Amino acid sequence: LVTPEDTIMPIMTIQITREGTTTEHRAHRGGHGPVANVLNKPPGLTFVVVQEMADWGVNGLPVADYRR
Repeated sequence: LVTPEDTIMPIMTIQITREGTTTEHRAHRGGHGPVANVLNKPPGLTFVVVQEMADWGVNGLPVADYRR
């Protein structure tokens, strides 16, 4: 018997900077483990969305200024 809880698919969003990221970084499956452990969901039901952030800042400065 399949319950509604069994069919809930977690969606995890990871935000990264674009600097130095590769296809391998974005395909990393490491996020599935914690979701599976905490929510007791199989990795096959977990969606991971990787968002590359182009505009971000640190300590009130745009990243370009911060890097200088």
